[in-house]
Amino acid sequence: MTTDAIHTTPRTGLYAPAVPAGANASSTRGLRHLPGLDGVRGLGVALVLFSHSVIYGRAPSLSATGLRSGAAGVTLFFVLSGYLITTLLVREETAMRRISLPLFYTRRALRLFPALWLYLTVITLLWLAGRLPHHPWHSLVTS
Repeated sequence: MTTDAIHTTPRTGLYAPAVPAGANASSTRGLRHLPGLDGVRGLGVALVLFSHSVIYGRAPSLSATGLRSGAAGVTLFFVLSGYLITTLLVREETAMRRISLPLFYTRRALRLFPALWLYLTVITLLWLAGRLPHHPWHSLVTS
């Protein structure tokens, strides 16, 4: 088998180039869990939740601090996402000697879309049942 051979990836069933001779096949798979980043994720979640509690009037005296904490939490998530995505791309480039953006975006969509569709379904069902105090667009935008 040559390095240009095509195989089906086990996780997605999508076609991808075979791993070149000498490359580690496991290095092209997703990142392993990095426990050190759990605290960073937790901090980001806490900052955003604090911001939401202030925005919705639970602690009006902390309004300015709450808005800044929300911005910091979102920025933290963007930095963390950038690091993880860059690591995935560098590993793919190292193992495959190239980066396939169509496959990368397909893998991202397969990972993210199920949660998105579940969220949209739940919000729609709650709205149809009259359990949302406002239009579902507000829930989508504020989430």
